[in-house]
Amino acid sequence: MNGRYRIKFDTPSETVSEGIGYGMLLSVYANDKELFDGLWLYYKDFSNNNGVMNWKISECSTLLVLTEHLMQN
Repeated sequence: MNGRYRIKFDTPSETVSEGIGYGMLLSVYANDKELFDGLWLYYKDFSNNNGVMNWKISECSTLLVLTEHLMQN
């Protein structure tokens, strides 16, 4: 995923848009630009023509979950 981060949903291969949104808010609160940028890139990859991310993204094979990122920092 090249620097793209996502938040896993019910299964490790799913992500939902509100997870990305909340993750971005928490990354700003934590002053973590790397995480924010990674979530932003993921959001952009899955935005439609109206600039809105689909609610659920399935079949994600590569991931870095927010908790794993926070454990490293």
